[in-house]
Amino acid sequence: MAGQVAGHQQGARRGASWLNVGIGCGLLFLLAMGGGLWWRQRQSLAPSASGGNAALVPAGWMQLESRERLGATFAATAALAGAPGADCALVGRLWGQLCQLDVVIMADVVRIVERRGGPGNEQALAEAALSQPLAAGDRLTLLKSSDVVALYRNAVQLVAAPLQQQEWRRLAWGWAGESAADAVAPQLSCQRIAPLLFSDNFMHDEGALGEWKVAHGDWQVHALQTPVRSANPFSFLGRGERGEAIAGYWFWRNYRFTCAAHPLPGSSFGLGFCRVDERNGYELRWRPDSGKAPAALVLSKVCDGERQVLAEKTMVFAPGFWTELSASQLNGLLEVHVDGHRVMQVVDSTPFLGGGISLLSDGGEGTVFDDVDVRPVDRLDLADAPWPDLVWRQLPGSGAGDAAWHDVASGEIGGIELVNSSVSCVVSGMDAGTAVLELRSRISDGCALLARVGPGVDGAPAARILWRHPGGEEQLASMPLPALPASSELRFSCLGRNAWVVLDGQSICWARVPLAAAGLGGVSLVARPGTAPLPALTRVGIAPALPLPQVADRVETFTHEESMSNWNNPVLEWLPAQASDDTDYWHRSDFWSALAVDMDVMRLRSLAAQPRWGLAMGSEVDNGAAINTVASLIVDSKSNELQFRPDRGQEPLVLKMTRPPRSLGLERRDGRLVAYVDGEAAWNAALPASLRRLAFVGRIGKGDTRPWAEGVTLRAAGVKTDSFREAPAQWLPVAGTWEVTNRWECDPRWSFFSGVQPDGVACNWHKVRHGESLTVEYFVGPKMDTSRGKKYEYAGDFNFVLGADGRDISSGYSFMFGGWDDRGSQILRKKKVLVENTSVIVPRTGAIHRRWFSLKVRKDGSRLSFWVDGVRVGTVVDPEPLTGDRLGLWTWHNGMMVAQFRLSSDQDEFALLPPGTLPEGAPKTPYE
Repeated sequence: MAGQVAGHQQGARRGASWLNVGIGCGLLFLLAMGGGLWWRQRQSLAPSASGGNAALVPAGWMQLESRERLGATFAATAALAGAPGADCALVGRLWGQLCQLDVVIMADVVRIVERRGGPGNEQALAEAALSQPLAAGDRLTLLKSSDVVALYRNAVQLVAAPLQQQEWRRLAWGWAGESAADAVAPQLSCQRIAPLLFSDNFMHDEGALGEWKVAHGDWQVHALQTPVRSANPFSFLGRGERGEAIAGYWFWRNYRFTCAAHPLPGSSFGLGFCRVDERNGYELRWRPDSGKAPAALVLSKVCDGERQVLAEKTMVFAPGFWTELSASQLNGLLEVHVDGHRVMQVVDSTPFLGGGISLLSDGGEGTVFDDVDVRPVDRLDLADAPWPDLVWRQLPGSGAGDAAWHDVASGEIGGIELVNSSVSCVVSGMDAGTAVLELRSRISDGCALLARVGPGVDGAPAARILWRHPGGEEQLASMPLPALPASSELRFSCLGRNAWVVLDGQSICWARVPLAAAGLGGVSLVARPGTAPLPALTRVGIAPALPLPQVADRVETFTHEESMSNWNNPVLEWLPAQASDDTDYWHRSDFWSALAVDMDVMRLRSLAAQPRWGLAMGSEVDNGAAINTVASLIVDSKSNELQFRPDRGQEPLVLKMTRPPRSLGLERRDGRLVAYVDGEAAWNAALPASLRRLAFVGRIGKGDTRPWAEGVTLRAAGVKTDSFREAPAQWLPVAGTWEVTNRWECDPRWSFFSGVQPDGVACNWHKVRHGESLTVEYFVGPKMDTSRGKKYEYAGDFNFVLGADGRDISSGYSFMFGGWDDRGSQILRKKKVLVENTSVIVPRTGAIHRRWFSLKVRKDGSRLSFWVDGVRVGTVVDPEPLTGDRLGLWTWHNGMMVAQFRLSSDQDEFALLPPGTLPEGAPKTPYE
């Protein structure tokens, strides 16, 4: 039903999950019956229009319904039993903290009118003429969100206006005008709208489709033979002509819909969104090559069954490859992403109110879908284009007139509400000695948290963080501003009680936020000229400011299996320190980018008494033979001191404690090192030079049990951990068979991701394009094949390649475990062996039947290193490094099972291949 709130489908298998999607059909029924929150009356009130402006709202008022408990966002619907007369208007009236709004619906025009104060203080915020007269049966929906009010007819927008954020106390419907008493009352209803979260990995009971309803074609949940012991056992298969499966409700709006799609031979596929009904909504369809027109992705708007093409992008997809598709609509701004790349951005001046989603498959053998996700649009990247007023709006009094959007003196991004946000812009031609640029966040009721770049109090360029409130403006932090290049990227991030300014990737100002500014929403950007010309904003963006993503990605199904503990057990990720400093354990993984680690001190104190607890970050010494502690945060239980040492060469900063801390945290981000105590930032310092690239995480305190390991949480940017629980949409299998399948013939219950080719190469390229430095860790085992031997006489060639061109394996560096019929393990440059270690081989005995091998590969600029089960195969420096940027897994005349794959890179955000990239034949290997 429409009103599942904060609920999850329960059972042996978990499928679609929901959170806060509405108040429910049951409440709607009560409202329709006149119960509880509603009261009805018919009475004549004083005219709302006055003076010489009476045409804005017709005189007279006959109230029909009123409601006071509105919620932040709601949709109030009036189903017309008859059209308004020529001298009559249906009015939806909103009373706010600062003003009154009338949404006036007349026979030939609709308008939104604002009144502040007494009579005569009215103005029309927006107005639109009706192309077709209203008729009985039309559904008029008044939509109010935190910053927008809009009116829709039959789910298509008629008129809209931005709102100043304020508290809205009451809504009433009524007739106005001379013939109001004779008007036929419409049927009224109201739907609260809460933030939308919907996901489905299709783990449904057998034969059940969960929230999906079949509109056309044949749709079924596909499951492996023993799904309970598989990483990713379920998917959704659609077949038939014009096949469509739908989910969702009419009040879903301003969302991004993402899923993975795998077309089978002969089929086309796509997504539907804002699907009002079968004859109305947006469709994104892939059109195969017809001979007359090339293959293309087509975005269309369907109104009353008529199709209008909004955008088209030439693009090729092929059977056998997974693709991630994403489509969104935000107040008329439509975007389409394929494999993380934005391929379409379109403005629809008359967008749909919202609606459900659908999966589309047409012809051929059908299409497989997985990993559906629907959530509010929470990020935008705006370049030079005519954006909808509700997305990029010029603020009153900016003085820019009809200038281009990037020349406005004051503008705001609308439609997105974020308490924790990053507002950014690329600014060109700015003289920070005269011009002022402001990035604002957490705007509400006259308050704002903002970063101001420009002249400081003494006239010198500075970056400042300020808290603006009705009582004035309070400076939270100020730092001198370095010279700005011709073009700079500025970002202002607010996360919890922390705020910081970033210039071209480096933090230049950091502050603690007052408690009063910790719970507000909204973002904007302001540029004000001094004596210099106004700087140009070539790009404006907003994204959520989030804690760094957690590194661990385990499959709970395998957690308690002893044979899988080395890749699925957090205890084994921590290795005892070899040096004699304070750090007791180091995490096995490499970290090249932003990094955070948190320790639950209260939980660990309950396990054992310790004189010292803490966290550390370190760097390599002695050519990688050991790790040296650089920075640390330590609780000394004997002296009741908290010690933060931001650099090994510095004296620690000491804080006396009145009680033991509950938690500790260390974070390196945007060029700063921040120490946290009980979730609050206690110190911050410039990041030491030795921690600006490759870094390691350590913990201080003796203990190697699972509770100990789970008491420390790692989060990092630039890390992808793939346990293959989701569809492999970021992989490009170009040779061999790559799928989730069983490893053991004698026990086919257990399934993992695998690549197999008995008579040649099996190769699977990753869609990531790597940078100069990266580390890859993966766990592999042989796929059982008794036809080739009962003691794994065939096991070998568990290989990895990087620095390649994405076409041939022999174009890059290969790291081979058991290469050349298991004569050893090697590092190759193209076809040349740079390092060979004959002592590191695949043990070809029955003992490896359930064994998983740990392989680690590192590229540190020109330095290449390779480990197997912690044993170094070798390290070599290439004086002429290869320039390729592609990486992948491969094997030769064999089958390899991959349990977990972790990539750590020096890129905060991974660059992916352009969408539609397809392989060109089977790749050549060093063997050929």
